[in-house]
Amino acid sequence: MGKNGKKRVLGLIEVVAKERTNRLGRNTEARFLEAVSATESKVRMPDWIIGFELTKPWSPEDRDKIDVIVTTDIGKLFIQIKSSERGASGHFKKFTRRDARKKFIGVLVIRAGDTVDEIRGNTRRTLENIYHKLVEARAWVE
Repeated sequence: MGKNGKKRVLGLIEVVAKERTNRLGRNTEARFLEAVSATESKVRMPDWIIGFELTKPWSPEDRDKIDVIVTTDIGKLFIQIKSSERGASGHFKKFTRRDARKKFIGVLVIRAGDTVDEIRGNTRRTLENIYHKLVEARAWVE
């Protein structure tokens, strides 16, 4: 195989890998929505959460690598969903610390074997953390 043939094969492998990653991401986001919508769960969501919405493709939030917009009683919080710790650790390398704090982005890891209650519990902990940061930031400004 010549040099161009190898490049073409590597390019195809890259495309297939990217599609697999995108499919995994969409499945994980669907599992998230299913979990936060579940009525039969031991884990209650806080009363200050008004709703969850997946970002629309090509929206400003999507371009900022935000997967979920959470509407709360004091404003919007943002979640990036990852399917591994490795992916989560690499997420914030794309933002400066200042950007991440400014946007109040929480990273939520949802593994293949996580139950609805585990997803809800992790979501609650992630959101409580950034919610309290938002409350503190607002108190500091006022």
